[in-house]
Amino acid sequence: MAIQLLVESTVTVERSRVEEIVRLHDEIGSCLKMSLEKAFRIGELLVEQKQILKHGDFGKWVAENLPFTDRTARNYMRLYRQKDELQTENISDLYSGYRMLTATL
Repeated sequence: MAIQLLVESTVTVERSRVEEIVRLHDEIGSCLKMSLEKAFRIGELLVEQKQILKHGDFGKWVAENLPFTDRTARNYMRLYRQKDELQTENISDLYSGYRMLTATL
């Protein structure tokens, strides 16, 4: 009887652990996807802004208006341009998108 209770208890703890791992994994995936979506939007807005500026004025505009560098702005735009490729990746392959995003920040 005691062994059966110990086995049942161990199974319950393991099931609970598995459920928490799956939940946390799903939350990370959701947060990463949301962060990438925001980065894509920033990139899109920067591409639009750059298109209306005169040649050579973009870096100055970034320096005067944004809390990040011209390099960061270009990284956001690169993310936006690669949006379709990154959106087709599944959670196990989003590491490259995450690396691109963190390199942007």
